Amino acid sequence: MPENRIDTLETTEKIIEGFFDFIRKNNLNLYNEFSFQFEFGIFLRREFPKLKVEFERNVEILNKNKDIFTKKEIDVIVYKDLPKGEKDFLWAIELKFPRKGQTPEQMFKIVEDIKFCEELSSNGFRKATQITLVDEEYQGKSFFEAVGKNDGIYKYFRSSFDNKSQSKALENTIYKPTGKQKAEKKYQLKGKYNIEWIKEWRKSSELKQKIVYFYIDVDLEKKL
Repeated sequence: MPENRIDTLETTEKIIEGFFDFIRKNNLNLYNEFSFQFEFGIFLRREFPKLKVEFERNVEILNKNKDIFTKKEIDVIVYKDLPKGEKDFLWAIELKFPRKGQTPEQMFKIVEDIKFCEELSSNGFRKATQITLVDEEYQGKSFFEAVGKNDGIYKYFRSSFDNKSQSKALENTIYKPTGKQKAEKKYQLKGKYNIEWIKEWRKSSELKQKIVYFYIDVDLEKKL
């Protein structure tokens, strides 16, 4: 796999597909969010040995005022060392692997990730991506099945699973769906994003889990 794939910002989906090939061939199990982050980072290090892949890096690495960011730590970063101690920040990745319960709040956390990716994209990273995995057999279908509540925050995640043309774009202001801060806490998105679920488990019987996922690449220069 050539290393210029990240340098040229080749499609995220190809890299994720390579990751699932790695999971299948090594008979691995993704059992929580930390294992997802760890295995994805190890895969990136293996595929791009000349690049730096690091976990849970504070936003201070960007030499910006940390108060401008929604979050303080980035799940995974990929960068290249340049002369004179400078860095070429190639890719920032935020990962989610929701487990059972609190579905609307977990959806809002994903929106928070997307907002954070927008900030990272505007402050040094060439590419920023949010990736969400769901294990259908563990989490159930509450993230994407159009049953029960399908309005509010649910509609962004549930409208496109069986029909991409019905996708409801995440854009503008997204409010916290539950709790005491319901009417106050919100994220204002600059871009417009459609969630398109990919049914990875249908591609190979060798995958041990019933994984579905989506990813969102943030590129404000192209979107605005």
